[in-house]
Amino acid sequence: MDHYQRALAIAGRTGSRDGELYALYGLGFVHTVQGRCGQAVDSFERALGLARQIGDRNGEFEAHQGLGRVHLAAGSHHNEEPEVTSTAVRAHLHELEHLSAAG
Repeated sequence: MDHYQRALAIAGRTGSRDGELYALYGLGFVHTVQGRCGQAVDSFERALGLARQIGDRNGEFEAHQGLGRVHLAAGSHHNEEPEVTSTAVRAHLHELEHLSAAG
């Protein structure tokens, strides 16, 4: 995790928007694996906003995939009702389909 945080800081100092994006993905993934779903959502949502800002459609796709994974993990880590988790996942899948169709 420290490496992703350092990468995010360096990317911010150097103005590397792509670097920020990939560091945020990495942080989101680590938070998800470690069961810190709230922090993972924050990282992926920041990545999604940045991807939209810089016009990175693949970045949007990756961020939505990460958010979907977090919602699935949240169901197992926090014993959410299955319909809550599946609704969130369906919403992200719908957005992914929209992104794919938009090209």
